[in-house]
This record gives sequence, structure tokens and C-alpha cells, in this order.
Amino acid sequence: MQKVTAAHHMLAYRTSVDNIDEYIRIGESTIIKCLKRFCRVVIEVFGEENLRYPTPNDITRLLKKGEERGFPRNVG
Repeated sequence: MQKVTAAHHMLAYRTSVDNIDEYIRIGESTIIKCLKRFCRVVIEVFGEENLRYPTPNDITRLLKKGEERGFPRNVG
């Protein structure tokens, strides 16, 4: 649980390894290893669908959704 928390904390709050090292109490090399593993798994699981260039249909849908929410031309 500590390792996953460390990876989430680094990504969510953009903190350095030193801050997490003191906060979660695990070693710097372990945190870096966990972050790399976490990112590899996210890419493996979600990469094909979510980590790709948007299609013209995706862009149209995103622009429409953004405009509805008050953010016109908010892609890019």
C-alpha cells in the first residue's frame, strides 16, 4: 500500500522523491522503482484506448463537451 501511495502522491502532487521519502518512510530507490512500475502498468492497461492521438470524432466530441461546460475551443 505504501508503494502505490508513493506513486500516486508523486503524480498527483508533483512532489520530489525526497518529500515522499520522509512522508511515507520508504527508500528513494524503492519509490522510483514503484513509480516506474505503476506507469508501465497504466500504459499497458489503458494505453490502447486512452493514451493515443485523438481521432477527428474525439476532437469534435471534446470540443462540444467543452463548449457545453463553458470552455470553447479548449483542445490542444
